[in-house]
Amino acid sequence: MNTHYIPRLLLRQFAVSGKVNTYDFTTSSFATKKVKNTFALKDSFDPELEAAFAKKLEGPFGDLLNHKLLSGDTITIDRRENMLMRKFKMINFLRAPIINGSWDEMIERTRLWEHPAVQAKEFLSRHHPELRELFEKNIPSKKTYISDLKKAMEIDSLEDIANSAGRSDVSHTLALAASHGLVTVAAFWDSSRSGQEFILPKLPGISQMDQVSISYKALTIRKLRAQKKKGLDSRLRRELDRLEHGSLIYCENFSIYPISPTRVLIFFSPYFRAFFPIMDSTGTIEIYPPLLEKKQFDAHFFEPMRMELFKPCRSAFNRYYQYSVKNLTADEVMALNALLLDMETEEFVFHDYNRIRDSFWYYDKTAKFAFKKKHDFSHLI
Repeated sequence: MNTHYIPRLLLRQFAVSGKVNTYDFTTSSFATKKVKNTFALKDSFDPELEAAFAKKLEGPFGDLLNHKLLSGDTITIDRRENMLMRKFKMINFLRAPIINGSWDEMIERTRLWEHPAVQAKEFLSRHHPELRELFEKNIPSKKTYISDLKKAMEIDSLEDIANSAGRSDVSHTLALAASHGLVTVAAFWDSSRSGQEFILPKLPGISQMDQVSISYKALTIRKLRAQKKKGLDSRLRRELDRLEHGSLIYCENFSIYPISPTRVLIFFSPYFRAFFPIMDSTGTIEIYPPLLEKKQFDAHFFEPMRMELFKPCRSAFNRYYQYSVKNLTADEVMALNALLLDMETEEFVFHDYNRIRDSFWYYDKTAKFAFKKKHDFSHLI
């Protein structure tokens, strides 16, 4: 039986008559496939786990998607729906087949040799081999692939998973993944007014990487916690713990989750918001609180992707969360797709070739200036 690691409820958004268009990077070829045969492997998950996905996650998220997340310029959800959205993102990450392998296999397939986490591991391997095992404990792998997914579906609350670090029945990587799901800042971006469309990559949650070292983030959070040690309540202490632990492997500015051809769910890294260093007039570095000034965002992002920051909705006491959907320009949509085209190494799904073709052009014309170009799409334009 085919089991989907990117659920059919997302693939159907890109489909026409039950079929989607795909582009394979390895063969440089297009194909039209049935949804049931796209982003799926045979018997990856046992029937019990598949049933849990369908009943506890995909069914409820599908209702939320169709009734609230895909329409309107303002999205209002309650706390339960907010946690469901974040858990869906976490499970999509954890069940990607690329995780069901070794660290070296994952890096070879994604070609993320310059990722901060990769560089940190290589540094430890060369200079502190005794710490390599400790580092690898924080990285999802085939050792805990199925057990993490089963435990995540068994524990309903994302907060309970995040707070379970140290328990013998919950892996460290699962607790960290739940912490990431809680501390990230969600936003929605839409392209329907621009005349462009997004692609859906085989690897979910393709990310724009941070430029700040992971050790800098962890040490900054640790220092902040030490300074406020006496005045911390239990809730804030837990949040700082999650930030510190998560900063060891969560190095992205934001993660991109297309939920339709014209709408994406974005998860901003709080480290991106809080820990970009700014040089003051004396040349010293100032650390800003999580709600950054817009000028800080502008100063550290390349021109086509300059967008407004969003007020985070992650308070434990909020009953409702309201998101103002950001309408992107055509250039912004093509810039986002260019990131996906550069990072993705195997295959992606798209809805309308005539709209996506502009993204091929944009990537070929601009990618070499924004990042190291990995692909050549000149034959497609």
